[in-house]
Amino acid sequence: DGRKVTVIMSDLNVLKQINDNLGHSAGDAAISAVAESLKEACPKGALCARFGGDEMLAFILGDCDVNLIKTMIYEILKDKSNLLGFTVSPSIGFYETTMHESLDLDKVISIADSIMYEEKRIYKKNKK
Repeated sequence: DGRKVTVIMSDLNVLKQINDNLGHSAGDAAISAVAESLKEACPKGALCARFGGDEMLAFILGDCDVNLIKTMIYEILKDKSNLLGFTVSPSIGFYETTMHESLDLDKVISIADSIMYEEKRIYKKNKK
């Protein structure tokens, strides 16, 4: 119908290291922190869900400021990291398009996922 659609994909960085060094309960807490930060940062009415493993998805219909959402996620996770006693860091990708009858949501999600994984590659490269 011509409205803007934004899909955000978020993935927890270094989950294996968290699990291996701090235990699976810490990994679960980190996954929850990423999920909560995405939900808190997205506008009301956004559909936020666990997409699989440590990946989260947000589907936002209408206008939004994705850069503000990303900034809010990082700020929320900084606070949650302080509470947990270890760093919780996500990679985030997003894709914006327009809602129309033939919109292929799987393709939109795939594009956002690819952008997220590019951010993850950059994160890993900078950590070496």
